[in-house]
Amino acid sequence: MTEREREKIKLTANYRNGIAIAFLAIGGLTAGLRLINQQTPDWVSALAITAFAIIISLLLHYFARAALNDLP
Repeated sequence: MTEREREKIKLTANYRNGIAIAFLAIGGLTAGLRLINQQTPDWVSALAITAFAIIISLLLHYFARAALNDLP
C-alpha cells in the first residue's frame, strides 16, 4: 500500500468522524433550543431527537473506524 492510499483512507475516516461530531452537536443543540423556546416543553420529543442524533453519530463514527481498518 502506498503512502498516498494510506492518506486517502485517513482522510475518509477523518471526514466521516467530522460528520458524526457535527450531527451529534446539531441534534443536541436543536433539541435543547427547542425546549428553551417553548411555553410547555415537549421533553419526549426533545429526548427522541437527541437519542436519534446520538445513534446516527455513533453509526457514522463506526464507519469512520471501519475505514481505518483498511490500513495495514
